[in-house]
Formats: sequence, C-alpha cells, structure tokens
Amino acid sequence: MIQGELYQGGGEPEPAILILGDESSAWDALPLKLSQAGYVVLALQIGPTTPARQVDLMLQSLIAIPGVNAGAIALVGEARYADLAMLGCVVNTLCDALALFSPTSREMLLNMIPSLGSRPLWLAASRSDSQSHAAALSLSQALPGQAQFVEVNGGHGAALLEAEPSLADQLINWFALQLQDA
Repeated sequence: MIQGELYQGGGEPEPAILILGDESSAWDALPLKLSQAGYVVLALQIGPTTPARQVDLMLQSLIAIPGVNAGAIALVGEARYADLAMLGCVVNTLCDALALFSPTSREMLLNMIPSLGSRPLWLAASRSDSQSHAAALSLSQALPGQAQFVEVNGGHGAALLEAEPSLADQLINWFALQLQDA
C-alpha cells in the first residue's frame, strides 16, 4: 500500500516535487519547507517491492493536482528508493530534475545515465557511507556540469537532513535554479 502526504501553497501553478521513501516522517521538515518555498509536494511512503511502473502513476497523480505546473516536476528518492526515483525520471518525460539522497546501486544507476539526457541531478551522501558515497561520486563524475554532489558528515538517506541542517535549504535553492525555466 502507498501512503502519502500532500503539501500545497495554493497560489499560481507551482512546480511540483514527488518524494519517494519508506517513512514520510524521516524527511523531517523538508516537504513543509519545499511547500513554503512555492512547491506542491507529494511525499509518498512506499514499500520495497513497489514496481517501477507505479512511479508513472504517481507522477500522473501529481500533475492532476490543481495548482501544479506540469512543466516543472522533480523527483526525490532516498536510499533504496533512489534507484526507483531515477528509473521513474529516466522513463518519464514529466520529470525535469532529480535529487537522490544516499543512492546505493552504483552500477545500475550509472547504466541509466544515458537515458537521463540533459536533466539535472542533485546528489547527497555521507562520507562515512562508503557504498552511497561511491555511487553518488560516480554519478556526479559521469555528469560533469549537470550534477551537483553534496558530501555530508553522517547519516543515510533522509537522515542526512538531520546530519546537515543546511541540506534542505541547499536542495531548495537548487530546485529554484533547475525548475524556474522547466
């Protein structure tokens, strides 16, 4: 079963962000901060066996929400759901930008790079998380000028937000640059 929370500002058509993870509470205040910054946010709690084709349905549901600018959509995924977020972004033209917290499947994600096209990628991983750090570093090196990699001290997945309090603001500023002309 998929559960989620919707955060809306209610103004003009706003860019929208779909957040994928296993616990919506793990995201701390990120969805609310994104909403306050002018984004419609749908934070979904999904299971580990959620099929990739479901991401398309999630994106379709997101753009059907009144007040969503369907031309400015981003996906966010954390840890094991980073792979699903990237797959959803590469196969769906609705996705204009992608942010991954602690991506884990280095080889699989690198194989998806050609399908990402020119869409921008934001990455965050802890220096102490060797698997995620290596995956994020490899992805950022595979997309010079297109990817931004933020290294954090401690945390994994959405918990990076607790380890680095400025991370949410960094992501919000990045989305502002990436989605303004989408």
